[in-house]
Amino acid sequence: HRPEVRCNAALALRPLLSADSTPNSVLLALINASEDQDDRTRVHALAALAATRSPEALPHLVKALSDRLPLVRIRAALGLARVGDQQSAPYLIEVLERKEETDEVKRFVARSLGVLLKVSGEAGLSTDPEPWRKRAQEAGILQGG
Repeated sequence: HRPEVRCNAALALRPLLSADSTPNSVLLALINASEDQDDRTRVHALAALAATRSPEALPHLVKALSDRLPLVRIRAALGLARVGDQQSAPYLIEVLERKEETDEVKRFVARSLGVLLKVSGEAGLSTDPEPWRKRAQEAGILQGG
């Protein structure tokens, strides 16, 4: 029942997880912890969830892009890049479109998009959503419109 125990458990699990060796029970525990009331627990649970590289992590990482805490949103963006499913790019582009989003979160989102869409250099750091939307359309990930 103690948040520090849940937080430390998520933190300790992260280096032990991989795509091919994460038991379902651990995955489910991390999914639950990704919505914990404790901010630190959510941050560490999302990092550990991303380390599993499981497709089951995707909806929970996407949901965390709307968390009230910027650090959680950053961790979610980095997690989506780590899982590596390009289909999450539109959700990251939506974050760049938010007028109220912090510059720091947008910078990490741009880095994550760069990883997902394999864009490097200055182009991979742009926080302007338009070039990302265009790249996602070219990659067949996002419909034109």
